[in-house]
Parts: sequence; C-alpha cells; structure tokens
Amino acid sequence: MKKILVLEDEELFCMLLTDVFTEAGYRVEGATDGEEALRKGSLLRPDIFFTDWRFTGPTSSVDVAQSLRELNPDLRVVLLTGMLGHEANAAAERIGAFRLLVKPSSIDDILAAA
Repeated sequence: MKKILVLEDEELFCMLLTDVFTEAGYRVEGATDGEEALRKGSLLRPDIFFTDWRFTGPTSSVDVAQSLRELNPDLRVVLLTGMLGHEANAAAERIGAFRLLVKPSSIDDILAAA
C-alpha cells in the first residue's frame, strides 16, 4: 500500500484530500504546517508528498520535501498552488515536483497525480 503525506494549511482541504486518498486505498497522513508534516513524515516515510506551495510557518514545503527525500530518494512530490506563474514553476523545480496542480483541481486530476 502506497503512503501519502498531505501538507495543506487549509484544514478542510487537507481533510478532504486525506479522505479522498484513504477511500482510494492509500495510507494517508495530513498536516496543516511544515513542522507537523516533518513529524508525521518521519514516521510515515511516504511514497508521495502532496504539498501546498505557500502557507504560513517557518518550515516551507521545500524544507519538508528535502527532509522527506533523505528518507526516500524516490519520493514523488506533487505541488498544489492557487497561483500559477513563474514563481510556482520555479518552486516546483526546486522541490523536484513530479507534477504541479492548480487549485482548484478535480478529484480525478488529484488521484491521477498520486
């Protein structure tokens, strides 16, 4: 069973993504800030990391992705953003994102990225 870590600061959206992936048969943990994602990620050791690009807090999605890659070099990162543009594309490249999804994305697109 593949494991997914979701990092999304909008709590309702985080819960929605967690529920969608759980129903699709993944083992999932959700986090609403970078520190929580680091704690949960070190225990879960995810195969896939779905992360919001911009959120509040001192630990960024880039920081979390880099730490998770130390645990799993084959980690697949999917970057979620509400603002598509040069900055989002550059962030996706820095993270080594497998895919960049623009919010709102359909459930089908989100599952296809997993």
